[in-house]
Amino acid sequence: MEIVKGEIWSITIRNAISGYQQVFHVLEATCEVLGLAGGTRGDDEHLHVRSDWAGYIEQRKANPENTSPLYDAMRWADHAEFDHGISRHWLSRTAQMGEQGAALRMIAERYTLACVVGNR
Repeated sequence: MEIVKGEIWSITIRNAISGYQQVFHVLEATCEVLGLAGGTRGDDEHLHVRSDWAGYIEQRKANPENTSPLYDAMRWADHAEFDHGISRHWLSRTAQMGEQGAALRMIAERYTLACVVGNR
């Protein structure tokens, strides 16, 4: 089930034998697990949704008319050399490559999103 349009899904996994269920939040662009939805203290600590992700999800659910993508919320160092964590020089080179460059930029954007899953 999509919980943040175009960005974050809620995926339910159920054991067919025991019936035990777990609900995970997943980043749509990379299919990476953000953590357990509504995890409790008894759950594995590493599976909890980090507080920054939980806050982002709640903020987006509370303001569904906000269509600004997660990519725009990213923060990075050295704005002179990088745009959303991607080298400006590399972006200018790939801009001249047509469809191949567009595909490379999409992969780079997904890679930077994958990096924010494990980092604040």
